[in-house]
Amino acid sequence: MKQGLREKHICLRRGFDKAEKRKADIKILNRLMKLPAVKKAEKEMVYVSVQGEPDTRELIEKLIEAGKIVYAPRIEDGKIIPYRLNNISELETGLYEIPQPLRTETVNPEDLDVIVVPGVCFTSSGARLGRGGGYYDRFLAKLTEETDTIGLCYSFGIENNLPCERHDIKVKKVVTER
Repeated sequence: MKQGLREKHICLRRGFDKAEKRKADIKILNRLMKLPAVKKAEKEMVYVSVQGEPDTRELIEKLIEAGKIVYAPRIEDGKIIPYRLNNISELETGLYEIPQPLRTETVNPEDLDVIVVPGVCFTSSGARLGRGGGYYDRFLAKLTEETDTIGLCYSFGIENNLPCERHDIKVKKVVTER
């Protein structure tokens, strides 16, 4: 069932009109930047978007411009390690062709204030279906209750129910263009 949902949502994203996607990306960015958790955060980790995901590159740039300390995930030895990004150009191609930061300054995950989490789809209550590697579930399981976790998706990426297992970790908020 999970694989069928992944395929469905990846196809929906591929078919999303480029102009409509851009409009939705801007709305998601603006809604995210207005969240109190994002405004007050000092240290934020943001994934670098690929394959039709809501665009996070502009978000990363805006957060850096706002004086935030921004980290991006890098996969090392099967784990997510957050590395600092001082500029969106400090990326290289990593595992699964996902852009990841160069090895620079890292941070203890518990010291992050906000983590922007990718997902193929979500429920409005924060259940998340990822790509199936379990990297984010293992990473999110290490966090304290104070860390805000925010999923990004388009409104068509919201499902009523998702198959969840014991190890699946919900995000606290989900932001769409609506």
